Amino acid sequence: MKRILVLLLIIVLALSFGVCSAFADDESVVDQELAELAEKQSLGLPSVWNDRQLGGYEMADGRHIKDGILLRSGFLYTLSEEDADTLCNKYHLKTVFDLRNEGEVNARPDVQMPGVTNIACTVYGTKDEEGFDNPVYIRYLATGTAKTGYKKLFDAWLATEDGAFLWHCKSGKDRTGLSGMMILAALGADEELILKDFLITNAVFEAEPDFEGAGAVKEEDFHLAVDYMKETYGSILGYVTEGLGVTEEEIEILRDRCLE
Repeated sequence: MKRILVLLLIIVLALSFGVCSAFADDESVVDQELAELAEKQSLGLPSVWNDRQLGGYEMADGRHIKDGILLRSGFLYTLSEEDADTLCNKYHLKTVFDLRNEGEVNARPDVQMPGVTNIACTVYGTKDEEGFDNPVYIRYLATGTAKTGYKKLFDAWLATEDGAFLWHCKSGKDRTGLSGMMILAALGADEELILKDFLITNAVFEAEPDFEGAGAVKEEDFHLAVDYMKETYGSILGYVTEGLGVTEEEIEILRDRCLE
């Protein structure tokens, strides 16, 4: 009897090890995929953390986002002269939209670049606003301040008729990530792609954990935000159109301008 129990224990342990190994292999594949995607989408700015673009992504209708026109990053306080030159001359940057609050902007102001329009508009909200008393990812969506800020972001994007549009917050992961979700949804991306772009931050953080402002994101926060937008407005795109008031005509303008 003891021998049978020992054999059963060995079998259980072997199976468990096999499952764990397979899971680990799956995790490594996902990590490798994100690392490769992070490298592919990088803007190549050593002085800026989490700098990347949306160019090349395929939308549900088969079109792709044009290269080098939709850029996202952490703050530009540390932007070097060389990297500023890259943004201006390689990417033809026209607009920077800063999602940080006034205190953050004053403490670490963005480097100003010639010919570039800088717009700062917080999405953080205040304690007396409806929707503020929520987990942070819902707070960044539910308050009037948040909706006003994201609408201004879309207005600034619409006003950037040529050249690149860049949006950022402190580390380019939470407020910037939520904005990226909306921008991708507006252009027709599916949820799987939107999630991948959101999670690239973790590959960047793994590669550069000591960069000022660096941090990771949680997939559960992504789903928390998406569930809120679905429950309240039907979808991420519904949040953009119904929650923010971006019109179908404006969505078509952005798609025609940014897709090929």
